[in-house]
Amino acid sequence: MQNVISISKFLIDLLETEQKKLIGNIELPPGTAKNRALLDNIYVLYACILNRIPVIMCGKPGTSKTLAANIVLNNLKGKRSNELFFQNLPELISVPYQGSKNCTSESVLKLFERADRYLGAEGNTDILPVIVFDEIGLADLSPHNPLKVLHSKLETDTCKYGFVGISNWRLDAAKMNRTLYLSCPDPSIDELKFTAGTISSSLLKQRTENTAIDKSVVRNLAAAYFDLQEHLKKHSEYKNHFGLRDFYSLIKGVVSDMIHLSNVQEPKNIVRQQLAINFDGIFDGSQFLWEKFCHHAKYDEFVEVENPPIFTEMIAQSLTSRKGRYLMLIGENEIILDYVERYIGKNKRSTQKLIGSSLPGDSIAGTTYSEQYNRRVLMDIVLHAETSITLIMRRMDHIYANLYDLFNQNFHTSGHKRQCRIAFDNLNYQQVPIHDDFFCIILVERKDFIENDPP
Repeated sequence: MQNVISISKFLIDLLETEQKKLIGNIELPPGTAKNRALLDNIYVLYACILNRIPVIMCGKPGTSKTLAANIVLNNLKGKRSNELFFQNLPELISVPYQGSKNCTSESVLKLFERADRYLGAEGNTDILPVIVFDEIGLADLSPHNPLKVLHSKLETDTCKYGFVGISNWRLDAAKMNRTLYLSCPDPSIDELKFTAGTISSSLLKQRTENTAIDKSVVRNLAAAYFDLQEHLKKHSEYKNHFGLRDFYSLIKGVVSDMIHLSNVQEPKNIVRQQLAINFDGIFDGSQFLWEKFCHHAKYDEFVEVENPPIFTEMIAQSLTSRKGRYLMLIGENEIILDYVERYIGKNKRSTQKLIGSSLPGDSIAGTTYSEQYNRRVLMDIVLHAETSITLIMRRMDHIYANLYDLFNQNFHTSGHKRQCRIAFDNLNYQQVPIHDDFFCIILVERKDFIENDPP
């Protein structure tokens, strides 16, 4: 028994040493927290891609799945790599695919044909195409059963390229039996505090003058969020109602307001307001978090003193600052959504509306729309995103998956302009400019929110 424990410890220590060595040579985006999920994801992807072992990463949004894949792809550039450590390795070429409930076996086969063309190109002996199948979980829900073609393409002994599947949930075992399955677990309370601290430090570094904030605020918010997740596990109807992206947005909003409004508002006021903005909804997580935050911060006497902002105040702040996350507003019925739409249009100039079509020529069957209609809508969104308008969207569920990076505000800067990737179909992407003051609001009826995956 003692020998088994010693061998286990030796292997764990060896893996941790190699992981640290690899991460030491990796260039990370500014403000990236080196938490356990990110380090594990990078290490497994590095090993699997270079050895042509297909891998599927499954975990809730915000567990660094897509981030880890982008980091590995951006660092392993063969002889063009910044680090000597990677210059003797193949150059990784991303072959992206956007999974959706409408994708087909034919489009998945075209994906592999595209990867094959990279391998067949003359003079490209030092490149390794990597298929990045984003939202493979959504593709698994397609009535066309597109994942059936993966079995023959992902045989470990004959696989010629890297394959990375990314999903928010675990797929059926039969769909994953040709791949390595990597589970991305929920972070511990210490990891939440570490990540929150890293986000806070990154925002403070962007300031030209020295600014100090109370670091205990973000630590107490992390502890409160951990309590919320533990609470929701006992209530299955709200289990995944809030996630890590809500938490990250909360920390960014609180720290940003503490930097800019420290002379105007008390930290407690800022926290209460940001909790309402990021954790309101069908289940009011903001009140639960406020009580837990006050408990951890020893502010129990303020629980009933600080009132949450009202709906119009939250709308006004989001549309005025335009720096936070885009909004999804949930209404009990279409009448309420009509009222909200008119209210926003009346109080905010330069608004545009896009409403899903019910015309026979646009709809194929039920909620499935023609490719021409989807492309036309996406082109409208691209044109609007280049301006400073507020875009209001309703009944557009069929194209929300194409706007994954836009909704996540996964922007990069090129030539002093924000750029974002938009998928026009499963195989074709376009980098489009996003105006600094562009803002998006999605209106969803409550019954649709409960029945479908939210955007």
